[in-house]
Amino acid sequence: MLRARNLKKMIESIRRDKRITDKADFIKQEMQFQLSEGLKPSEYGLRDLYENLVQGGRETVRDWDRGEQITESAGAVTTADFALIAEQLLITTVQEAYNLAALVGNQLVSPFPSSIQESEVIPGIAVVADEFATPIPEGKPYPLVGLQPSTIRIPAAEKRGRILPITREMIIRDRTGLLLQRAQTLGEAMGLDKEKRILDTVIGADASYVRKDEARATYVVSAAGNNMGFTNLSTEILT
Repeated sequence: MLRARNLKKMIESIRRDKRITDKADFIKQEMQFQLSEGLKPSEYGLRDLYENLVQGGRETVRDWDRGEQITESAGAVTTADFALIAEQLLITTVQEAYNLAALVGNQLVSPFPSSIQESEVIPGIAVVADEFATPIPEGKPYPLVGLQPSTIRIPAAEKRGRILPITREMIIRDRTGLLLQRAQTLGEAMGLDKEKRILDTVIGADASYVRKDEARATYVVSAAGNNMGFTNLSTEILT
């Protein structure tokens, strides 16, 4: 396949370039650029990539196809370049399925990155709603507004994910479509899991939303007649 041969030439050129210090990272960036420009993972074949990017790959796959055992030492064959390229192809497929346009969770909340693994408190300020209950008489200046602290506690970070292996049989039979299909299914499942957790919080199915050190459901269908423990409904709703 022409694409795999061109990819091999590009990688060989990068490997020879002494100006590039981190060659693996450079190869990743180049693949990410090509994929962002419209390159499709389905345009590459696993077998063709392995045969072109792994030293002795063509002979290795032929031996696998005949059911023979590989007797070369581990250092004689390197799969680093093949792993780099396959990784980028799979990541792109998973991310595209993960960011489904049909999902609405990210439109209901404001996602932001965080490196903190433990439960995190986000500080803020709020305007008291009752400040606006009294109209301003004619000719009188606007009064100063009062502020009060308002904190939100988000849950601790949780590790989620799965490993999608590339088997020898996939390479021999060139099951690129099957691998990408599994990658797409994995991305969709992860995206739907995130969607469910967002919606559970938004509709009040769980009390993961902790505000002012009190876990609160963001939505309830019915409640007792004691104003749900709030001393001032108009103030508490807006603050």
